Amino acid sequence: MLRATGLVLALAGVLTACRAGGEASVALTAIARPSATANSSPAGARPQLPSDFPVLPGAVEMALPSDDLGVVARWTTDRVGAVAFDFYSAALPLAGYPVEGSYPGGEWAAIRFTGPVGRSWQVVIHELDLHTSQVEVRIDRP
Repeated sequence: MLRATGLVLALAGVLTACRAGGEASVALTAIARPSATANSSPAGARPQLPSDFPVLPGAVEMALPSDDLGVVARWTTDRVGAVAFDFYSAALPLAGYPVEGSYPGGEWAAIRFTGPVGRSWQVVIHELDLHTSQVEVRIDRP
């Protein structure tokens, strides 16, 4: 937790992600979750999101699909357009998750990054409408 607190304090006034048109800045935060890694999950079980994983402020947690154990976390947010993509592009490396690839787009965008235990994960951002996006963290598919 100390690592996440230090990250938030160090970056709160420094790193922001803004949408074109002057939307207010979004500072980095991390949500508190049980500390776990992809290796601590039994075979066939859903991996846990690390406690230091950055989450957009104001994101609302959604239920996870029962038919896809590769989905680790899912939220909705009122941050649409490039805001969510820019946030994760900057926040992931600063939180210790190196970006492997960035795939910006219109309605859909994705960022591949090195997750726990060196395994590739993804943040997938889907613009649902003009006011809402869904952010999903998942294990990368081959």
